[in-house]
Amino acid sequence: MSWFKRKMGLLSLALARVEKQSLNQVSDAIGENESMSQTYQQGTLSDALLKGELTMPVKELRWRLYKVLSASKGRIAKVVGYDEDGLPIVNTYNLEKFKLDKVARDNADPYDVEMLVENEDITKSVLEGFNNENINEIKEEDIDDYDKNSGKFNLVGADEFEGVRTIGEISFDKMIATLKSKKTLFIERKLRPKFEIELYTKKLLVRKINEEEKLLEFYLSAYPDEYDRKTRLLINEIKKINENPKHSSLIDINKVIFITDGVIGAKDGLEYEYQIIKFDKVVVFNGFYVIKFLAKIIVNGENIFEKYKLDELEKRYENKEAK
Repeated sequence: MSWFKRKMGLLSLALARVEKQSLNQVSDAIGENESMSQTYQQGTLSDALLKGELTMPVKELRWRLYKVLSASKGRIAKVVGYDEDGLPIVNTYNLEKFKLDKVARDNADPYDVEMLVENEDITKSVLEGFNNENINEIKEEDIDDYDKNSGKFNLVGADEFEGVRTIGEISFDKMIATLKSKKTLFIERKLRPKFEIELYTKKLLVRKINEEEKLLEFYLSAYPDEYDRKTRLLINEIKKINENPKHSSLIDINKVIFITDGVIGAKDGLEYEYQIIKFDKVVVFNGFYVIKFLAKIIVNGENIFEKYKLDELEKRYENKEAK
């Protein structure tokens, strides 16, 4: 059930990007002549999705997916038996909500916790994975043709190579960098630091100071990672931040942005943006270094799907009309 909901969520987010892509002027890689060809799929939903066209069926699919995700949030399905036709009998239950008052937090500040954001990996798409500066040594114009029998590409003025395995012949470190996924937290800054705080943050606590200001707490492990030698240097830098914050680029950040997905204390699909006012302090708590910032609200939980709401479709849902 959770796998299905996760896939639905990813598809729903992807559909939300169709509008942006369709409004951009993108050249046709196949050629102008090919763009005039007619196919038996032209005008269908699948054809519009492949071409990135924002048609009414695409808009309806996007909103239906959001409705399904919203209705299934906080519920779990369990097979309790099978009917005479062999079909499963499923009961659904409400999941017990994790209460914010049970979230562990340090006592250095008295403010209540509003949200707990797990800074999880967001898997890159195939296009993003290969659209990387580390593997651009071989360009599209360098490819002459492709031999289907041998499974090899012929390069213009170069030796043959097998698929992507030897493309660019990048180092292991660069390959790992290519495969790294994105994180839930997005940090806006002026200059790239020695250590990017979002890559090492395990979770973020948002604590309420008042209606306009929040205390953002970044939890970074206090123990070095045996697979990442840089974490020892990172820990050494964190230890010195309280003594002289100006000497650490780790805390030189301007904005913190994220979209909720499984966040404790908020519904899914809400966008939050905070402007950093100043660095507060670093405390050690429960095996973590907690780096704290004072911040003010810029965007406070805007529903990213609300602008895609279809009033006509909503009326049909309310009236329980057939598709």
